[in-house]
Amino acid sequence: MTVSSLFDFDITGSYDNDNSSAVAIETSGDISLIKDKDGHLAIKSIGAGSSLYPRDEKGEKINYKDHVAIAAERFDSKNQLAMSYDDGKYIKVWTFDENWKYKKKSGKIFSSLREFSVMENEFMQPLTKDIESFFTGEVTSSTSSSWQWREPFYNYQWGLFNYGQINGSEVGADIDADVVFSKTPYPYFLKDPAAVGQNTIAILDTGINWDHVDLNGRLDINTNFGSREPIDGIDNDGNGYIDDALGWNYMGNNNAPYDVDGHGSHVAGLAAASANSQGIVGTNPNASIIPVKVLGSDGGSMEGVVAGFNYAVNRGAKIINMSLGGGSYSRAFYAAIEHANELGVLVIAAAGNEGVNIDHTPSYPAAFKLPNIISVGASDYTDWFTEFTNYGKQNVDLLAPGKDMISNSHISSKGLEVMSGTSMAAPIVAGAVSYLWTRNPTWSASRVKDRLLNYGVDKIPGAEKHTVSGGRLNMAHLMGWDSKDVYKSTTQDTKTLAEMEASTNTDPIIDYAPFIDIENLSTFNVDEITDDVIGIVDGDKLSERKEGMKEFLSSTNEGEIYADKFDNFEICESLGASLTTIDFKNHISNENKLKLMGELIERGWFEGFEINTKVSEF
Repeated sequence: MTVSSLFDFDITGSYDNDNSSAVAIETSGDISLIKDKDGHLAIKSIGAGSSLYPRDEKGEKINYKDHVAIAAERFDSKNQLAMSYDDGKYIKVWTFDENWKYKKKSGKIFSSLREFSVMENEFMQPLTKDIESFFTGEVTSSTSSSWQWREPFYNYQWGLFNYGQINGSEVGADIDADVVFSKTPYPYFLKDPAAVGQNTIAILDTGINWDHVDLNGRLDINTNFGSREPIDGIDNDGNGYIDDALGWNYMGNNNAPYDVDGHGSHVAGLAAASANSQGIVGTNPNASIIPVKVLGSDGGSMEGVVAGFNYAVNRGAKIINMSLGGGSYSRAFYAAIEHANELGVLVIAAAGNEGVNIDHTPSYPAAFKLPNIISVGASDYTDWFTEFTNYGKQNVDLLAPGKDMISNSHISSKGLEVMSGTSMAAPIVAGAVSYLWTRNPTWSASRVKDRLLNYGVDKIPGAEKHTVSGGRLNMAHLMGWDSKDVYKSTTQDTKTLAEMEASTNTDPIIDYAPFIDIENLSTFNVDEITDDVIGIVDGDKLSERKEGMKEFLSSTNEGEIYADKFDNFEICESLGASLTTIDFKNHISNENKLKLMGELIERGWFEGFEINTKVSEF
């Protein structure tokens, strides 16, 4: 018997034909995959007099004693079964010929939370000619282009595939994600143990809606100490955060980085929404995400952002998405990203939405001149700069779709909404970069960035004057594949172009965040002092900084000189102990805060202190 069409998971339950009692595992038309009354796996056609029995490598019928069939498909004249072993701890994929004669068996696929219907939803996708590509991610000669189209709202994701679905759009003004997805297997199987950090994207934002069907499977569970961080009121992994199984909320200082604003969920979905046939798909639908809540509806603070950045680095994320920023140059924030560069971390930063040249009017972190920052402006569906995006020949690396983007909402488990901004463009790039890096885990961060800017864009005439790369992200080119898109837009706004060109070749106006050091202690305006500050730790060597922070920490113990001066402080160990965020006790006056900071500088523990500044979402 030849099963001529794909199985499609339909029912489980009683199957009664020819007076035999059986359990239907899966059906396709009049054909069923069943467990017969003797416990053997069989293929049964309604009306047929007998069943066809797939057989193992020894030629024997397959029984349920040691393994359980949980899904079946047919690809390229081959039949394949997903078999669960050891109470669901791992899966193997068996391959048969078109007549169900045994061909081969895959290695183990270890997977937790692999439920029956979830596995079927994953396995039913037309994958590749070679089952081994499930595990390696290697593109074979015969691959399917259908899995992404199972998402009910994929048609609205013009940034991934633009065929003119929006009135006034330019066909092909997209990142060619559809080309990439059409050349690669279903994403759940693309997991390389050597690429955990490269496949992890920290989202520093307003938190995420972890109840959303597109996001709840993408959460990176904290396993810093070898197993999941339990919810037991104890800091089991010793990272300074109690019960941080998912991430951390710096707005409320708790372990619940839940999104009540909507911005973070939208951003997370654009980068990593699951391919699960329930909503949309992110540019890396297999990525793990770490939600770090550093923003609320009114924005956030630099002190929280720096602490959250340190947390993300400590959790092992190699990609940090920052759809946020501000106009003040923060020495502390610069130092944080600079130290992350030494650890091979890439920061994907939104360029901002003021419609200005950030070479002249900087927005940070996008305008920091650091090699591990990728600054992203927003393009529209005509393949040109949006009316709101910031730009800059020196400080905006590339464009990505950022106008009228559909993604996940913080409302309900399946909610979607449309937003615009460079906040939307940045995670499109973050996911694409993760998609590339996961498949090339030995590459350095600098090599990934070089690949992106030199090969991973569609060049747009005129854009070279206002971006580093002169183009808009092309995911197919990034992966090293050809695409058929040829730039042909004639819809550029000439007035906007003239205004942009007029803003070039001007010196930047830098607004430094207020900073207290030994030179200005006696003259600093105490009215500018905030409850929270960021300390720049003194010491050229790591050993010196660690020794200084050890002494500082000791001085805050009960009975010591600074025992009752601080509500909270955090030494950013993951950033080379170069920064410490400090929250003063409420009863301490600004005059006494300044005096305290002076003493800490004089003791040689700190170079100085940066006053906390405002940060906003883009």
